[in-house]
Amino acid sequence: MRTACIIWIAFVLIGFQVQAQDSSDVKVLPIFQSKLERQLITQFESQPFFLLQSLDPGTNIYHDNWENLVLQLDKLAEKKKSNVQLLSDIFFYTHNRILKNYTTFASFAGTLSTGNYDCVTGTAVMGLLLDRYDLDYQIIELEGHVYIRGFVENIPFIIESTQPVNGLLVGERKVRNFEKKISEENTEPLFEPLNERIGYRTHARKQLKIAEIGLKELAGLQYYNDAVRKFEMGSFDEAYVQLIKGELLYPAPRITQFKGLMEKMILGD
Repeated sequence: MRTACIIWIAFVLIGFQVQAQDSSDVKVLPIFQSKLERQLITQFESQPFFLLQSLDPGTNIYHDNWENLVLQLDKLAEKKKSNVQLLSDIFFYTHNRILKNYTTFASFAGTLSTGNYDCVTGTAVMGLLLDRYDLDYQIIELEGHVYIRGFVENIPFIIESTQPVNGLLVGERKVRNFEKKISEENTEPLFEPLNERIGYRTHARKQLKIAEIGLKELAGLQYYNDAVRKFEMGSFDEAYVQLIKGELLYPAPRITQFKGLMEKMILGD
């Protein structure tokens, strides 16, 4: 019988521990990669701008391009003729100033510093700005994508952050057509954690709605995506650790089930 492992997770907040049968070895998996990551997760739950930067944070969590964008939008908000116009300003100025290059496996901190973004981080940027200007919205989580749906002056709108030219849809007909296109039932399994990050599937593919979520949950989905990336690289311990943090922020079935599969893989028989 080969030696099994005890994985003792040094995670003070949740006291997480996994134990295999007939254990004789101890394996320590550090949860936080830096003191800053720990601080952002444990102390900034109510401040999503900082919480979202917990994944791979840089040395500076204040960003000039963000401050310049907000300053410009604040001035436009003071002179706005309508909230519809403000919504348009938010969308197009954000793509001009922040969201530069669509890529895979982006982090929010990286989006702010480099302009590389995916649907999770792009949606997070837009959501923060909609919050700032008190515009009503929800984040819609699909099986492989996220986007924003909301109302402005009682008119429905969609923000598809990954489409810089045509990603703002305002009006009942446009919103209805968009959601009809992506919400038809498909017959494929909903849960495919080992090869399916958020944003992996093309927008043309029909997808099932999972939930309406907030910015904290988006932070958890960042860790889920990063766990998929690390899994694909063969870094199973690191993938598992990212799922622990993802589950803390957003205990969604896709995250908890993936974490359970990773526990079995790490512990073995």
